[in-house]
Amino acid sequence: MAAKTVDAAGSGTRALQRVLHHYVRAARKCLTEASPPDETVHQARKAIKKSRTALRLLRPALSKSRFWRANRSLRDTAHGRNPLRDARVLIEALAQLRREVPALRTNCAAATLAARLQQELSTARRRLNARTLRAACRTLRREERRAGRLSVGRQGWSVLGPAMRHIYRRARRVLPTASGHPADEALHEWRKRVKDLRYALKIVGPIQPRALGALE
Repeated sequence: MAAKTVDAAGSGTRALQRVLHHYVRAARKCLTEASPPDETVHQARKAIKKSRTALRLLRPALSKSRFWRANRSLRDTAHGRNPLRDARVLIEALAQLRREVPALRTNCAAATLAARLQQELSTARRRLNARTLRAACRTLRREERRAGRLSVGRQGWSVLGPAMRHIYRRARRVLPTASGHPADEALHEWRKRVKDLRYALKIVGPIQPRALGALE
């Protein structure tokens, strides 16, 4: 079974520890280039998000201090890559809008906004320099070593059920605020929680592929 997913055989906690280690290592490898392409930086962010989902699934097997320290470290490393992601998303959204609305192709305000967004993307790329990349790699290398040494025991999947339910409840809890005419922040929070649930389902999916695959 690939390290990024699990199966029902053996220890559930050990399997999730391997998944956590896999994604932290994958994120670090993405950022080892001196000037990684935007897509590679995006892949690093996704790998960190998946590592945090694996960490949340392991939560019942960890002390509170160990869980929160690792989660905070991974979160802060991912946040450092956000400005680049945000700039690219806005550029792509505006470009799509201008393709769909012909009048915007020659609209001066739209053209000014497009130029400003390109400037913001350039600024985000400059800030993602060799120094910040080295700092991110150092953090990820440290978390990679810690993930490999975690004392998680040989507990089964039943111990980890509460963590899965907690992830599901977090997504359900924010759903009411995201219905009707929600604020942007409510939609964004709900999207994050549902994505976290999807990553969790993908990690544990091989245990019951039909039921969990459909939900994913």
